[in-house]
Amino acid sequence: MTTHWKLTGDGIEPPQEIAREETLVEVRKRLEDTLKRQGAGGSNQYALAVSSTAVGLTVQPDAYGAEIYVRTASVVFLKSGQAPTATQGFQADVDDVILLESRDELTKFRVIRASIDATLDVHYLRKVDS
Repeated sequence: MTTHWKLTGDGIEPPQEIAREETLVEVRKRLEDTLKRQGAGGSNQYALAVSSTAVGLTVQPDAYGAEIYVRTASVVFLKSGQAPTATQGFQADVDDVILLESRDELTKFRVIRASIDATLDVHYLRKVDS
């Protein structure tokens, strides 16, 4: 069962139905973690050029995740450490956001252009002590 949370003026509104109790616990934990994150020491990676050769990220020492904004053209990526090709991997288009949720995904992330050179902006995330 797929559930969707809605962002309202009063905050986050939970879905009407949850498939099982564990799902609600998992969703709450994920939301709490998301709300506690901040940029990693103010260090981001802007205008990452993506061309015909797969590239990775310059990972910040305290980063545990990243939000990657696709700016100028479609890209193809993998989080496995393998190099994607223009036709093998997951495609992200202009205005899409790629979310990396662990240090492992950060270090293994590889991206290549889908057809024309692209630009990405990377916002690194770190956990904030409660």
